Amino acid sequence: MQQYKVIFSLVNGKKQTAYFTENPISRVNDWIERNDCVWVRLEDMRLNLQHVVTIQVGKLAEANERPEEEEVVEWL
Repeated sequence: MQQYKVIFSLVNGKKQTAYFTENPISRVNDWIERNDCVWVRLEDMRLNLQHVVTIQVGKLAEANERPEEEEVVEWL
């Protein structure tokens, strides 16, 4: 199953990561275009987009025996 990794770089220098099983590009575009709501709900957190500097989306390599070794095969 294909997995995608989304990295949010925050204004305080920290990064938050979320994982998706389907391409999240349209979802990320929807978040960026929102005018009335700046909060997005992710796996186990809510993130205020006003605190986000950049959003990176990467396609991960197919799952292998060692899931702790993530390999981004393409940045979208």
